Amino acid sequence: MCLREDEDPAKNTVKMVRGSFYQPTNNAWDDWAGDVSPARYADYMEFGLWSNRRFYREYKNYLLSLGVKVPIAASNLIAGAADVYGHIDGDFMENNTYFNHPILPVYGRTFMTGRPSESVSVNPLTVQKYIGQMATTLLSLGSVSCVEGKPFMITEWNDYGLHPFRSTSFVQMIAYACLNDWDGLILYNHHTSDKDNQPDDEIHDVFDCYNDPAVMCQWGFMANVFLKGLVAKSNVKVEQVFSMEDLETLPNWYAMVNLIAPYITGLRAAFVENGHKYRGDADLAINAGYFNTADLSEAKHAVQFAWSKDRDAFRRFPDDQRLPKASKGCMEEDAKIYLDEKNLVIRDIRQMAGMGDYTEFAEKLDQAMKCWKLIPEDTGLVDGKLISATGEICFDPAHARFEVHTPYAAYFSGAPEENVVLDDRILVKACNDRISLSVMPLYQEERDKMKLADANEFVISAFGRCGNDDNVISDGPEYAPGITMTCITMNGKLYAETLEGSMIIKAQNKAVLEFLDTEGNVISSVEKAAKNGQVVFDLPGNVASVFYHLWMD
Repeated sequence: MCLREDEDPAKNTVKMVRGSFYQPTNNAWDDWAGDVSPARYADYMEFGLWSNRRFYREYKNYLLSLGVKVPIAASNLIAGAADVYGHIDGDFMENNTYFNHPILPVYGRTFMTGRPSESVSVNPLTVQKYIGQMATTLLSLGSVSCVEGKPFMITEWNDYGLHPFRSTSFVQMIAYACLNDWDGLILYNHHTSDKDNQPDDEIHDVFDCYNDPAVMCQWGFMANVFLKGLVAKSNVKVEQVFSMEDLETLPNWYAMVNLIAPYITGLRAAFVENGHKYRGDADLAINAGYFNTADLSEAKHAVQFAWSKDRDAFRRFPDDQRLPKASKGCMEEDAKIYLDEKNLVIRDIRQMAGMGDYTEFAEKLDQAMKCWKLIPEDTGLVDGKLISATGEICFDPAHARFEVHTPYAAYFSGAPEENVVLDDRILVKACNDRISLSVMPLYQEERDKMKLADANEFVISAFGRCGNDDNVISDGPEYAPGITMTCITMNGKLYAETLEGSMIIKAQNKAVLEFLDTEGNVISSVEKAAKNGQVVFDLPGNVASVFYHLWMD
C-alpha cells in the first residue's frame, strides 16, 4: 500500500530511504503514504542493520586473519537504535559527539553555527523542544551508543570555540564519563598546519584546541579526574531495553531517556534478541517504548511506555492493552500514570513529552526511583537541579551552575553565588559573572590519590571567558524556518579572564598563595598570617595567571 505507482520490487524500482551520516528519525504513526512511510522506513532499517552487521563481522575476521592484535570497532558516528545495533559486532563501542559545531564548509576565519550555546545553562530536559535531534548535548549523543557488556569510549568530541564561556563542557563531560563508567575519551583537536608554526597568542580556527584556555587550562585537572577515578561511578545500573521491533522506527524524541538518566545514574543500552523477555540484571530497566514489545516482567524495576499504538512498524498488530497495569503501591493510581512497588507505567508518553520537553517524564522517573529507594531523596531531580545518585555532581542549568564535590577534587563552573565553597577550607568570592574553578591536592610522588581533607598543598585553576578578544559576531542566513545562523569571524589576540574577588582560606597559622604561569613557574607570591583562623587573599585580577599554588599551615 505504501509503494508509489512507479515502484515495483520485481523491477528493482523501489526507492531507498534517504538518510545522512546519522540515522534519520521516523515516527511509526506518521502518514502511511508519505514520502517516507513507516513501512518503507522499517523495511530499509532492517535491511541496513543486518547488512552492516554482516559487513563488520567479515572485515573484522579479515583483519584478525592478518594478525591484527588491537581492539576493532565499527563506526564512530552512531545516533539511533538501528545504528547502535548495526555496529555491536566490534570489540568495543565508540561514538563522536559535538557541541556548537560549525556548519561546513568554513570560509577563511569565519565560522557559521546555529545559535552558539553556553553549555552550563543548557537544560537537557528541554534542549530538544521544537527542534528535535538537531539540538542535543555532548553527554546525550555520546551515551546513545553505550551498550551493556561492551567497553565504550568517545573517540572524538569537543565544544568548539564559538561561545566565549565554554569551559564547563570539558570537565562536565569528564565527570559524567566517570559517573557512567566509560572507558575512554579522546578530545578532538584538528591542527590547521602540520608544521611548527602554530601561533600561541591567537586562535585561528575553532577546530584547534592546543592553545584554547577552555581546554588547556583544565587539562591537568581533567586528566587526573578521569584517569584516577576521582569522580565515583554510579552504584545504580539503568538499562534502556530495545526489542527487535524497536529497531524498525526512530521517533523524533527518541533521545528522551539519554537526556535524563546519564546525568543521574549509569546508563547502558540493552537489546532483547531471543524472544521478547528481558533477563538483564539492571536495577532499573526502561523500555525504549517505540512499540513496547520488550517483556520487562523479570526486571527488578521497570519503566514502560509506548510511542505507537501498534506492535510493529507495519501496523499489523494494533495493541492498546499491552502496557501492564500497576497494582496499588506507594503512589495513588492515576488515569494515565501508574506506579507500584516495581513498575512505572506511562500511558500517553507522546502527550507527556510534547514537542521535546521531558521535564514531566523526569519528575515521574525521579519519583519512581526514590519510591523504590534506588537513589537518595536529595539526589535526582531536585528543584530543577540534576544531582547524581552519588551526590558528587550537581547541574543547575536554570542558574547556570555546574559543580563537582568529591573527597579528592572539587570544581565549580558558571554564574557564581556570593560564596563558592570549593572545600571546607577554601572559599571563593568571585566578582566575575562567569567563572570556572578547580582544586585538587598537590600530589606527592608516592600518593597518586589524596583526599582534600588530608592535604595542605593544592593546585587551583580559575578563569572566566576566553578566546580571541576581537571576534566579530553577526547574523548569518536562515538555516530553517525560525532558525537564523550566527557567523563568527576569528579576530584579535588570545585572552582569558582572570579571577576577580577574594579567596578565603581556613588556616591555623598562615597561608601562601603563589600565582603561576602556564608552565608552573611562580609569577608572584603572597604570604599572610592567619587571623581568627582564616586568611583572606584579595584578587583584583591584575596578575596574568589562571593557576595558583596554595599552601596552608
